[in-house]
Amino acid sequence: MPYVFTTSYFPANKASELAKKYVETIKEYRAQTKGLHKELVPNAIKSRKDYIETTGVHDVTENKLQEFLLAEQR
Repeated sequence: MPYVFTTSYFPANKASELAKKYVETIKEYRAQTKGLHKELVPNAIKSRKDYIETTGVHDVTENKLQEFLLAEQR
């Protein structure tokens, strides 16, 4: 099964707004991708002076890679 790594960068001064948005959207995201992957690392966070980096690792179900990648773009 393929592993998909996702990385996002955000301005440090937007951390509070981004945390609220994450809480609002995580249930919908998990519903859309249910059965397509297993979250190995849901959110690894690295904080720097100017930005915040988040990384996720997903173990994608066999033959579901394209469907998972399309769901990730939404």
